[in-house]
Amino acid sequence: RCGISLPQRPRTVSVLRVTPQGVQPLSYKGDDGTSSNKRSIDIKYDWQTHRVTGVYEQTQVDLPLTPDVQDDSSVQVALMASLLHGQTPDHFSVLDKNSVREYRYAREGEETVKTPFGDVKAVIYSSRRANSPRVNRYWCAPERGFIPLRVQQNKDKDVEWAMEIQSLTR
Repeated sequence: RCGISLPQRPRTVSVLRVTPQGVQPLSYKGDDGTSSNKRSIDIKYDWQTHRVTGVYEQTQVDLPLTPDVQDDSSVQVALMASLLHGQTPDHFSVLDKNSVREYRYAREGEETVKTPFGDVKAVIYSSRRANSPRVNRYWCAPERGFIPLRVQQNKDKDVEWAMEIQSLTR
């Protein structure tokens, strides 16, 4: 659940596989929760031909596929998988319509997060794109498989949006 009230309820689904080399997205679908298709996403990742194809918000997509390309949903799993292997990734490339954006990742510190299931120790990681005023922060719980307990986007010093975990079922 999102910790803010939104007039639209975006939905995204990434289908992926986790391999010894990392997370490989297979498909990415999404919409904004309305009947409009202006914000619809339907992407396929072809790891045999190394191409990403489909439609992303009314833009045709046809790009080369490299091992570090992720989408907005799969990148969170890729971060967790890297952390589980004892590595902090230094970057991921994230699909954005018919291009990719490179994000740099860094460990920022530790904090105890109050959750509905008690206080949980978290390590804070940030991601940012070069020349952007926005920073995404992830409070990941090492004792819980690095699941993000909180995710927040800031623009300069202002919080643009935040999500907090409501429940965890294994």
